[in-house]
Amino acid sequence: MKTACIIGSQGQDGQLLWNLLQSRNYRLIGVGFQEVRARDTIWTESVNILDREEVLHLIEKVRPDEIYYLAAKHQSSQDIASENLGYYRETFDINVNGLAHFLEAILMTQSGSKLFYASSSHVFGSQIFGQPLETPQVETTAYHPESIYAISKVTGTHLCRLYRQKHGVFASVGILYNHESSLRKDSFLSKKIVTSALRIQNGHQKKLIVGNLSTQVDWGYAPDYVEAMHLVLNLKDADEFIIASGKTHSVADFLEVVFSSLGLDWRVYVEEDRRILTRQEGARVGDFSKLKQATGWTPQTSFEEMVKQLLKSEERLMTAVE
Repeated sequence: MKTACIIGSQGQDGQLLWNLLQSRNYRLIGVGFQEVRARDTIWTESVNILDREEVLHLIEKVRPDEIYYLAAKHQSSQDIASENLGYYRETFDINVNGLAHFLEAILMTQSGSKLFYASSSHVFGSQIFGQPLETPQVETTAYHPESIYAISKVTGTHLCRLYRQKHGVFASVGILYNHESSLRKDSFLSKKIVTSALRIQNGHQKKLIVGNLSTQVDWGYAPDYVEAMHLVLNLKDADEFIIASGKTHSVADFLEVVFSSLGLDWRVYVEEDRRILTRQEGARVGDFSKLKQATGWTPQTSFEEMVKQLLKSEERLMTAVE
């Protein structure tokens, strides 16, 4: 029986990955930012991922076969929070420093643990030196981060590369494009659209305001993407892989599927206000050919199926609450 440690197990990807690995008879350790959750685990002692000694102790005692570093400090394009010094420190603590502790612990304990780091398509930015971004993006596309979050993901990627190339640690990176599920937090656009549409249908809301109807997004279904993570860690050699759908759809496309499924015309209820955006998003679309060649992975859920599944899940949730 294999043992896996999931860092950031309370998040969307962490919960989905937990369910996937549990179905495959893994022993699991769920690690939050400040604690270990015990659900059929083999280790229940609290651990702070920002404490080098605590992480070292955890890896030395457990010696997991796989470590999924999914913990991340996010910032939405509609987030009004400024990128101040406090935000900078918290972002690098979670996205980089905690990762460094696990990489160092693997090296020092010689545990042989394989590590997966969840990077982001934001590492590519929206344009490079004023020129349109190379489309589609591949693993060798130049990085051009445009936010502290993106800079931290570039740093984490390079850190994995350093430990892989210099120290022989199995440290793979997944460059993840937008991937949705019913577990998304309310601050994410997909969640806002689905919940607002249902509230509008029920007469509890009149309007939905979005930042940019024409924004193109490479959207995928999160359960498909955690499957890709698992496949990456079961390869013989560590590497870096884009995990994406390879297709883009506009925010208007998303609205059309949701509202039409409810028998509504989204144009009647949705207003565009670009002033609510704190940064502009360029079109990013990933080429997952390298991942497909290495593992055989392809997205199993279409854009339309994904959106309808999000809607069904939210309908069930609202019905249960009522």
